[in-house]
Amino acid sequence: MKAININTDSHLTNLASLPKKGTIRLGDVTGKYSEDEVIWITAGNSNVGKKKICTAVIDRLKVKTVADLNPEDMQFENPTANCTNKIQAHLSTVYNTLVTPNDTVTVITYYELTE
Repeated sequence: MKAININTDSHLTNLASLPKKGTIRLGDVTGKYSEDEVIWITAGNSNVGKKKICTAVIDRLKVKTVADLNPEDMQFENPTANCTNKIQAHLSTVYNTLVTPNDTVTVITYYELTE
């Protein structure tokens, strides 16, 4: 099963508090994920290990540029990001590369699948 891994503290807060969740991935990941696909949401990194948080269904995939992100999109990735400059800085840190307003990102929204 495919997974979306969350490895920042801001995401972990969102995982526990929002009924509908989401994340932003650098690049167009529509070739990797699809709407209505069942996935695992995991947390952690390769050095420490990853933990399954929940099983989820991808609700929507939106490909945009960083400049086109709206406040709702940004909240999925980082609750403190309320402008494109902040989300750019956040994504640059997460991906360890310079992210510009013209870079393509995919906003992935998902909801927990209760079993």
